[in-house]
Amino acid sequence: MGRLAVKEIGEIEDVEVLAILERAERQSAPKPAWYLVLAHSPEMAKAYAAYWDTTHRGGAVEHKTKELMRILVADLLDCAFCSQQRSTQALAEGLQEEEVQACTLPQMYHPDPKVRAALALARAMVQDAPPQECDRVYEELKQHYTPGEIVELGCFAAIAIGGVKLSRTLSVEH
Repeated sequence: MGRLAVKEIGEIEDVEVLAILERAERQSAPKPAWYLVLAHSPEMAKAYAAYWDTTHRGGAVEHKTKELMRILVADLLDCAFCSQQRSTQALAEGLQEEEVQACTLPQMYHPDPKVRAALALARAMVQDAPPQECDRVYEELKQHYTPGEIVELGCFAAIAIGGVKLSRTLSVEH
């Protein structure tokens, strides 16, 4: 059981939050259970969902790459609720479970150097990498991504890390 109760759908009157829940049901990652906890503060649920959708599903970087980053973050931070989810959009783009497994512990390796660079950023952010390691990560990123795409990857990693950490403290369950 989580540290905050999951709100029942019938308790939610805010139509925008209800729309977020419907989208979460269709898209997964994050699951509706996440938003049923955030619904205690409709303003925060809506703001989180908007930023999540912009960084995870929007932008110039391939969604599948960001989904692999999200799963790696969840794996590194040991959040089963988060790491077991799969974005339906990423699955539609061809995400395979073998690819996911290659990007998570203990291997943390992807055959595409562009994806590897994005994963290295997520790992560096989770692990609070020292400056010299961040220099190496950013040099690798610059070989594959524009400055705007690097910002996009960083913003997404930031919300993924924060979301996983909040989920763990809340003890959100399926």
